[in-house]
Amino acid sequence: MRKEIQNWWRQAEKDLEKAHWLSAGEHFDGTALYCQQAVEKALKALILRTTREKKIAGHSLVHLGKMAKVPARFLPGLRKLSGLVHKYANVFFCQAASASFSRRLAKSRRVNLH
Repeated sequence: MRKEIQNWWRQAEKDLEKAHWLSAGEHFDGTALYCQQAVEKALKALILRTTREKKIAGHSLVHLGKMAKVPARFLPGLRKLSGLVHKYANVFFCQAASASFSRRLAKSRRVNLH
């Protein structure tokens, strides 16, 4: 198997592990994001394996599913997962930005106190 296919598949597995871990902690925003990432990377690995494409552009799960020739009955699930990511994406990125801001603020206060 080509190296890039192995890399996509390995990263998909890692993202799925992260999704399981986040789900266990009830961090559903991150769970949705990592599930989407795992499916996207697995589909890209499948496309590279079956079509011999050199590079796969795009992030739409439905588009990638069609390129990978997944059965049509799976496309609504891909669409639903994409919707969950969009629903939780704002929460996920706002939390990350807030945490980053809080760390910088705390650091600046420590510097100013000395």
